[in-house]
Amino acid sequence: NDIFNRERIVPVIESLRTPYSSPAAISIENITGKYNKQSLWVGDWQTQNIYEHYIIQDKSLSSADNFTIKKVYSFPQLRFSCISANGNYIFSYDPWQKRIFKHSIDNNLVVVSSYTLPVTDVVGICYDGKYLWTCSNVADKVYKHQLDSGLTVVENYPAPGPEIAGIYVDSENNVIW
Repeated sequence: NDIFNRERIVPVIESLRTPYSSPAAISIENITGKYNKQSLWVGDWQTQNIYEHYIIQDKSLSSADNFTIKKVYSFPQLRFSCISANGNYIFSYDPWQKRIFKHSIDNNLVVVSSYTLPVTDVVGICYDGKYLWTCSNVADKVYKHQLDSGLTVVENYPAPGPEIAGIYVDSENNVIW
């Protein structure tokens, strides 16, 4: 039972410039409602900020207008290389501290807990609503963690290829991207 999606990467349709210099982490979260918006969360390790962008699906607007910054959250004590938004929380990874931080999605992205990882060299994280997933490009593995105080590894899988650089888990379809 192959849980990895090994389809070819789709071509780039469009790219957008960010007003910050070193975006290193990205996650998307759907916002249901009247305006059919999505929030795109971007962590920049150099500015030490998390940026929340609205992505508005409005063909009458330019690409830049469809990709506006809603809010900037500053974390002078953290540097971000991975983030994952899902539901009420954002999980971020700071490779300098080698810790994962759980932020409440509120007006300040308050850190409600932090975890020391039982694995090293994390290059991607994803929270699927039940488990936190990480991947390591040194161990060439994908890890499924319980959300307990030690982020206990429940399962691990060989990476789908060399030098894995990120992860997205589609629990609904039982696929890892």
